[in-house]
Amino acid sequence: MFGDDEYNNISKNEILYYLNEQSNVSINLMSIHGSDKNWNKAKEQDVSAGLYELSKLGENISIDNNTSLDDLIDDIESQQGISIEQLLVENAEPINYRAPELKYTIDDKYIVLNWDYIDYKQNNYDGEITYQLVCGDGEEQLYTNPVVLDEYTFMSWMPQVVDYTLLIDESTSNKYYGIIVVYDDSKMVINDDVAYIAER
Repeated sequence: MFGDDEYNNISKNEILYYLNEQSNVSINLMSIHGSDKNWNKAKEQDVSAGLYELSKLGENISIDNNTSLDDLIDDIESQQGISIEQLLVENAEPINYRAPELKYTIDDKYIVLNWDYIDYKQNNYDGEITYQLVCGDGEEQLYTNPVVLDEYTFMSWMPQVVDYTLLIDESTSNKYYGIIVVYDDSKMVINDDVAYIAER
């Protein structure tokens, strides 16, 4: 996928997700992303933009319009001494692990916790995410031993829940609340912003 237009917003895992829903066959997919500049360079050399971008994983590897994907992968792996999958991971931009900032409003009966939508593609993350709404008797408990009230799991490209309503009563008063984001590589993130419901 090349460029920054709307058609370049679909991710590798999103493609696999929908393909696997439609088929019982195991699919092996390689995803190559590049700039419009590299697209134009490939066009000037009369080669596939994907092959051109892939060839940059090696050093001084030349390609032409007769180069096959398999031959190019063999050349790169032989030269670099590791698999193409490992090279793609090593050359990927780092993931910006984030949790949403928690805000809240309170009336006589309810507290509404809300948080911003996060564009996970912009953070270079492509996969499953779980939001855990947590509480604790003290703020420190949110970071060390929280109680999970509810959780919502979604894929990074899918709609996200952005609010949660609690009835204010004896079980919810005098507690701190936060959101933990659990990524599919087991990385967990929570922001310092928390909600506190005082006794009413």
